[in-house]
Amino acid sequence: MLMATSLRWYLGLVEATTRWAVDDGSNPPWDSDRGFIALTWHGRQFLGHAALRAHARCSLLVAPHRDGELIGRVAQGAGYRIIRGSGTQVLSKVRRKRGAAAFREMVSHLKEERAVLMTADVPKIARVVGAGPVKLAQVSGAPIYCFAAVTRHRLELNNWDRTHVVLPFGRGAILWSRAIHVDRDAGPDQLEAMRIQVDSTLNALHDRADRLIDGMKMRCSS
Repeated sequence: MLMATSLRWYLGLVEATTRWAVDDGSNPPWDSDRGFIALTWHGRQFLGHAALRAHARCSLLVAPHRDGELIGRVAQGAGYRIIRGSGTQVLSKVRRKRGAAAFREMVSHLKEERAVLMTADVPKIARVVGAGPVKLAQVSGAPIYCFAAVTRHRLELNNWDRTHVVLPFGRGAILWSRAIHVDRDAGPDQLEAMRIQVDSTLNALHDRADRLIDGMKMRCSS
């Protein structure tokens, strides 16, 4: 509990002391009374609260392991509802990972007009969007909004997702995409095309955010 409280305090410090870059894409374009899927890369989700602060009803998908439990406690302290589960490529781990149960919970939360924050990557394969978020959008009817929330002052860990440890007192950028809608009747080829679109959108947003905080045309708000 102490670790979760400390991490929540630290992320609040980063949010409060960062000068956020502002451009046409930095204001979230959603209707805050509507359910939607907020999507970013694994290892880049720690500023999700800063990105979603305009939305009053948020849920977070967390993996059922020790790190996920810590993240869940931090998010609960910030007012999020927690959904425990994750995808897997190993058939024998499906039940333990709670992927199917978590999917049903996310659909339910979206129908309650909540924002569901989740990471996009195929489990343990960084920067490759899995089929899950696109399928969730199809089944629930909720739009996907991709986002990038990054700081210039950060440490990059040498792990599978190259986790960003965000640091305070620097520049940052929070950028959102336009809504991505998935047709309920989409077939396999259409779903794959949407998966590729989400993948390219996330990469483009993160590239653009890094360019902004590296000093290209921007204005900062404190």
